[in-house]
Order: sequence, then structure tokens, then C-alpha cells
Amino acid sequence: MPRISCGSTTAESLDVSPIRGLVDLEQYTGLWAIDDGRFMAQFDQIRNLNLLAHIELHQGDGEAISAARAGRAEVGGDAQSIAVISIRGTMTKRGSSMSNAGSTVAIRRAVREAVRDPEVIGIMLTIDSPGGTVAGTADLGREVARANSEKPVFTFCEDLCASAGYWVGSQAERVYANDATALIGSIGTFVGLYDYSAKAADDGVRPVVIKAGRLKGAGFEGTEITEEQVAYWQGIVDETQAQFTAAIQAGRKLSLEAAEKLVEGRVWLAPEAKAKRLIDGIQSYQDTFSELSRLALSRQTKPRRSAMTQERTTEAAAGQLVGEPLVLKQGSTAASYEDLKACLPGANAEFICSQLEKKATLDQAQSAWMEEQNRRIEAAQKKAQAAEAGQAAKKLPGVEALGGAAGAAAAEAIEDPLAQFNQEVRAKMKQGMDRQGAVVAVARANKPLHQAYLKATNPQRRKIQSLIDERFELEE
Repeated sequence: MPRISCGSTTAESLDVSPIRGLVDLEQYTGLWAIDDGRFMAQFDQIRNLNLLAHIELHQGDGEAISAARAGRAEVGGDAQSIAVISIRGTMTKRGSSMSNAGSTVAIRRAVREAVRDPEVIGIMLTIDSPGGTVAGTADLGREVARANSEKPVFTFCEDLCASAGYWVGSQAERVYANDATALIGSIGTFVGLYDYSAKAADDGVRPVVIKAGRLKGAGFEGTEITEEQVAYWQGIVDETQAQFTAAIQAGRKLSLEAAEKLVEGRVWLAPEAKAKRLIDGIQSYQDTFSELSRLALSRQTKPRRSAMTQERTTEAAAGQLVGEPLVLKQGSTAASYEDLKACLPGANAEFICSQLEKKATLDQAQSAWMEEQNRRIEAAQKKAQAAEAGQAAKKLPGVEALGGAAGAAAAEAIEDPLAQFNQEVRAKMKQGMDRQGAVVAVARANKPLHQAYLKATNPQRRKIQSLIDERFELEE
């Protein structure tokens, strides 16, 4: 039966077998990626802990302690939601009664479930942690990186995001801090060893280690820690830190040289962390959540079935298929370049940059883009009228112009133009075309179908289609 001596209770030995999975002492003995100051404060607390009272307080709480803190927040329509996963406190692989962080294994499972859930369109990690054990951290970091390749993941740092906490958080698409006083960084790895050989000699104790293997028994209490043993542990720390540094380099898109310069083991206040590109900015939780929601909604391309589905009103310009929902959540903050690019179909870089300079919100930018489209439509209509007048003058007797009565009759004969047009677009996409290119190709190859398709859609789409017609003229 395992027992542990607990000097802060009495000199007696305490049976810890009922909470073996709760305290899980062995997971504290490996390498750490944690802010040094917080670690030493926690170490002193644990060293002076009344373990008996702690056991009685948490008896039977094993599953709750290891569980991930995760929830859902609905956005847009069709029951779409953002998964919110919280990491608060010291991180350990299997969870700990000394922390509210939960198990990194359970957090990995929560991230994976969020990716698999079709109703979850984005993931928000909220982190307030000094870091924790190296064990389990790299796996969780890789899980977050994989998730971010499927759905947008944001990290929101609440006051402290250090070491293992930052390792995981840096793998998100964007990282924000809640306040200028937030502490970010503490990038480094360590293991602590005690050399009690001098004390053992003073006490008249000669420790003897019977071993096979030159480095076996390193750190056994009372024995001297040799330079060879220090070099051995230093090698493990260096190799582990190399993985930590590589993760930050990839997650924050830094050069290796820039990432290595950050390995100082210190934390920075949020403004300096931003200058070092450890975070993307400082803003509130609500602003971060709204930004993530807008980005996640703008990336939705798979059709969802719902009685409340909204059809895309910009299908022709964006080259997307009719019948797919588009839900855009407006915000009061200035839109980012990525948001503008995603939500202003057809807009060129010059127009997007002009909106960035104006610090326009997504709503303001969309209104400006509609005005710009109307201006282009009017110009295209004038150009088309002039072209039609020229063609009419050259028209030969007995020849029906393409798109005239014969074209109209062919268009009327098509029973379901929406379904047929979409089917042909999908066929082009299977051949390797993107959606916009497929729409243009089908429209050019089958103009009667295109005409019927336009007639079946609303007037706003017919206006937008003139932009594609203008593209025909430019290409031809």
C-alpha cells in the first residue's frame, strides 16, 4: 500500500491509495515548462500543504478535476456555434487537485470533438496559466495546430499565458491579450535537482546506489550530482526546448533566429509581447469572440439544411452555388484584411486597402463595396448598350442575334435552370476549376442556360451578373 510522509500534518505516514489518481504525485517529477516565479510560489504552498485536509476536501472528485472546461456559444443561424475551451491554472497531463486546468489529455479530446462537430465553426481557447509539465503539452499543441487547419482557432490570454500555456496558445491562428498588464511568454524549460551530498556528509550518512548503467541513480538523495549527470539532464532540456521553440516558430510564423531570441524564460507585458509578435493585439473577450465569429462564418462553404437558410445574394460575383446559406455577423470594430477579403467578393487589393485606411467596419466596407459595384454596373451597362447598337447596325437580314428571340425561346424551354446550372458548375469544379472560374465557364458555354438562370434569380443577382459579363468582354 503506497504511503507518503507529510511533515505538515504530523510525523505519521498517510495512506494516499484512495486518491492515487487524484493527487497523481509522479506527474510532478518530470520536466517543467512553467513561469519560475509562479512555480516557486506553488512549490512552497504544496510543501506546506496539509495533505490530509486536502485529501478529505477532494475525496471522490477525480473525474471532475481531470475534465476539460469546455462549452458552446451559438453564433449566426443553423445552430452554428463557437467551442470555448478554458485552461486555468497549472497544466498537467492527467489533471491535478492542485489546479483547475483539467487534464491536457481531456483538453485534447475536447479540441478534437469540436473539430468533428459539424455545428462548431470555430474554437476559442481562453488561457490563464503559468504553464505546467512538459508531459502532455506538445501533444496538446499539435492538436490545436491540427484543429486550426480545419476551423479557425483563437487564443484569448487572460492576464497570464506563460510557458506550456503559451506553447499551446501560440498554435492558434490569432492570439490576443485581455489587457496591457497581461503577462505573456516565459519561454523555456527546466528540471530541478537537489544535491544533498554535503548535508548527508554532515549528518554522517553515506548513501550507496547499487546500479547498472552509468547514469542510473542520478539525483538519488545524498549522492553528489556530477558534471556528467548535469550534462545529461541539460541535453534532455535542450532537446525539449527545441520542440517548444519550433512550435512557436511555426505557430507565430517567425524565423528560427527570431524564435530562438525569445527563449529567455521571462514574461513580457502585453504591449512588448505584441512588439515581439507573440500576440496579435490587446482587446476584450467580446471583441475577440466577435472577430472569431465573423471569420468562422465567412469561411462556411458547405451547404447546411435549415428552414431558416438564407440564400447567397452575391452568388454570381463570388462564383458560389445558389441555395447555400451565408450568415455574416457585423461588428463595431475595424475589420481586418482577412475579413474584408472574405466578405467582399470580387474586391481588389486597392479597394480593400482603402477600407483598411478608413478603419471601416465590415458593415461600412460592404456598403462601400455595393456602391462601387453599382458604379461599375452602370459603366458596364452603358458599354453594353453601345455594343448592342453597333451589332444592330451590322446585323444581316434573317440572322437572329445570340441572346435574341431564339436564345430567349431556348431559355424558356429549360425546366429547372437553377438545378441544371449548379450541376454544370459542380461538374467543372470536379475537373479542377475554382467556383468563380466554373461559373464563368458554364455561363460562356451555355448562354441560354445562363439566361434562364439569371431570370430565375432575383434582380440584385442580375445586376451583379453584369460584372461577369464585363469580365467576358475584357477576356475576349
